[in-house]
Amino acid sequence: MLINLAAADAAEKTLSVLQRGGIVAVPTDTVYGLCGRADSAVALARLRQIKSREPEKPLQILLADFAAVKKFAVVEPSVAEILARHWPGALTAILPAIIPSAGAATADNTVGIRLPDFPWLQALLRKLPYGLAATSANRHGAPPARVAADIAATFGDEIDLIVDGGELTGAASTVALFTGGGVKILRQGEVRVQR
Repeated sequence: MLINLAAADAAEKTLSVLQRGGIVAVPTDTVYGLCGRADSAVALARLRQIKSREPEKPLQILLADFAAVKKFAVVEPSVAEILARHWPGALTAILPAIIPSAGAATADNTVGIRLPDFPWLQALLRKLPYGLAATSANRHGAPPARVAADIAATFGDEIDLIVDGGELTGAASTVALFTGGGVKILRQGEVRVQR
């Protein structure tokens, strides 16, 4: 099913699909993402199957605000200062996970977290205290989807809902690993992490 982001019931329908464990494709401030409930083992397994993603490869968790981050990850004060300069935005922070809160989205006791800078998605996330597990809306190794039609052509009825937010022009997020007081850039995107 495809729904336009501007439709009056777009958020309500998206929330309904997510709450029953479904998988949705949504626009973000970077590229389209495939999302499911971060607290649902079934949704996480479906996301990995759809993407042909290895079980040991983590999924990022999208959250509405910084207060929610502390339910999933340990954030040292020096790291919090760095994140405050870049969030919300296109930075995925790999942080020490709080287990079991971060659950199956973790790898090596870490969890990737992002606070997207996209008002519609932020409003949706505020209704989802468990966050959304997310990955880019493309097959593994393919370029990220920038229009809803590409998602529909690629995934068909493998996913439950596509929210059409028009063509997206952002770049994939910067991915930074925060450990032992240091920062290691795993993928450079538009955000330049300032220490």
